[in-house]
Amino acid sequence: LIASLNDPYAAILCPEEQARFQRQSIGNRYAGIGALVRSQGGHVTLFRVFEGTPAARAGLTHGDRILKVDDRDVSGMIVDSVTALLLGAPATPVRVTYERYPALKPTTTTVTRGVIRTPAVPFTLMLDGHVGYIPIQRFNQTAAEDVQAAMLKLAQDGAAKYILDVRGNPGGDLDAATAMAGLFLKP
Repeated sequence: LIASLNDPYAAILCPEEQARFQRQSIGNRYAGIGALVRSQGGHVTLFRVFEGTPAARAGLTHGDRILKVDDRDVSGMIVDSVTALLLGAPATPVRVTYERYPALKPTTTTVTRGVIRTPAVPFTLMLDGHVGYIPIQRFNQTAAEDVQAAMLKLAQDGAAKYILDVRGNPGGDLDAATAMAGLFLKP
C-alpha cells in the first residue's frame, strides 16, 4: 500500500512510533519531565531543559548525565529507551539519578511528571522599522494560537509588519499549518 503511493514520506507507524512522532517532530503536548535527551560522548545527557517544566523545577539542567531512571541503570541504553522511561502519566513521580560536571557525583532527585507543551513560537523580537520578528519552530497543535498571540503582543509594541521565520522548522501537523496560514490568507 505504502509503496503504491510513490511518496518517500509515507509510512505506517505503530502506536509507539506515532506517539514519538507527535512528541518529537510535531511537538504536541505530552506527559513527561520536560527535557530533551541526547547521547553525548557515550552518555545519556540532558541536552535541553525547558523553562517552567518539572525537570527545571527539580533543578535539572543542560549537560546533566542521566545514570538511572527509577532503579534502572541507563548506561548503554539508546536515547529513545531512556526517554520512554521518563515519560508517563501526569502527576506521577520518577526518580532520576544524574551527575553534573565538574563534580560528577551521583545525585538523585524525584521529578513529578507533568503535561509538557512545546511552544511553536519560543520568543519574539521587535526589529527596526516597526517590524515584528516571529520564529516558528514547529507546526504543532497550538501553532496558530502562538503566532496570533505573538502578533498581538508585537502589534501592541508598535509592529506594522511581520517576518515569520520558518528556517529550521521540521514541519508538523498540516491542519496546524493551515490554521496558521488562515491568520494571513483569505479563505
